[in-house]
Amino acid sequence: KKEIKVLRDEVINLIKSSEQREGIDKEEIILTIKSTEPQIISQEIQRLLDEGIIYEPRPGRVRYLG
Repeated sequence: KKEIKVLRDEVINLIKSSEQREGIDKEEIILTIKSTEPQIISQEIQRLLDEGIIYEPRPGRVRYLG
């Protein structure tokens, strides 16, 4: 549970910090966070999308919604 919270914060921070570049590719998030398996990162990205915290302006790219 705690690792997921840390991962979630890390993913959100990456997305927030990429706002001036109009978002970040999911692949880039997965490549940046080396401490966690890609599958788990993908699941967390999907969860954030489902919760409406981030959105996907175009396929494979995500931005922060708040």
